Amino acid sequence: MKNLADKKYPIYHFDFVWDQDDFKNNGTGYEKMFKEQPTEQELKDELERVKAQKVKKQIESGHPISKWNKAEYVSIGYDTWCSGWFDHMTYNKFESDIDALASFEEYVNRHEGNSNDCLMGAEDRWRWAVCHCDGCKQNNWTIINH
Repeated sequence: MKNLADKKYPIYHFDFVWDQDDFKNNGTGYEKMFKEQPTEQELKDELERVKAQKVKKQIESGHPISKWNKAEYVSIGYDTWCSGWFDHMTYNKFESDIDALASFEEYVNRHEGNSNDCLMGAEDRWRWAVCHCDGCKQNNWTIINH
């Protein structure tokens, strides 16, 4: 088994809030891991990319955005894994699924019980599954679904 001193990557939380004519204060947020420390321009580009995507989706749904209330990002530091919607991802590579799961176990143990960290069910270790889809391979990700 490899050393669990996995590389830590910069992680940012992105937060968006908008109004629609029929619904106020709609919002979404997510965390994103970067391979290297992003520039301010790269972070702003991420905000604009998501805003454009959301505007298009809301227009297509018949509920266009009438006003942006918030579109911001904040660094949440460096870590080995980044939280997603019932999954976690990393750019770290592992010799085996066992090594990936051991790394993830260490991450969960560090974050479990911290009220500021939402593990999205990662505490239920029996649900862990390493993803081997084409998207993960193409993007050089290791993802554990849970």
